[in-house]
Amino acid sequence: MVKRVPLPSAEELFGDPDGLRKAAVDRQWKALGLPSSLEESEENAKNWELMNPSFTTQTAPQSPDKSRHRAKKLAYSAKLQTLVIKMRDNSWIGYDNIDLTMWQSLRTAESTHDWIREHNLGAGGNWYHFDPSDFPASTRVMFNS
Repeated sequence: MVKRVPLPSAEELFGDPDGLRKAAVDRQWKALGLPSSLEESEENAKNWELMNPSFTTQTAPQSPDKSRHRAKKLAYSAKLQTLVIKMRDNSWIGYDNIDLTMWQSLRTAESTHDWIREHNLGAGGNWYHFDPSDFPASTRVMFNS
């Protein structure tokens, strides 16, 4: 008669089965170019947001007593604290370090030009030429309409 010996559990044979499953899934995800862990996924999401930030757009506030307005459209990213203004000549001007309070005050300002002067943003080279290809495609479409 053959003596029966109990078989070892999967955990005893292979270690933690959940860990093995996770390792297999991680390998498959990496092969597809996907993040292999929640931490990596969260880091990728943060990096994606910095590389592809969402922008809020609107028509630039324009003084009713002026006939030729230089600023046409505004775009703002709270994540990057960046304001972009599309000018009459189709140039794009960027300002960094614009917090949400400043953005809200611009949205309700009577004139974009006056708001820039009030906040001393035009003097001292605080602005730069913004490359519209830095916008996500959906924002670029809204901004150009």
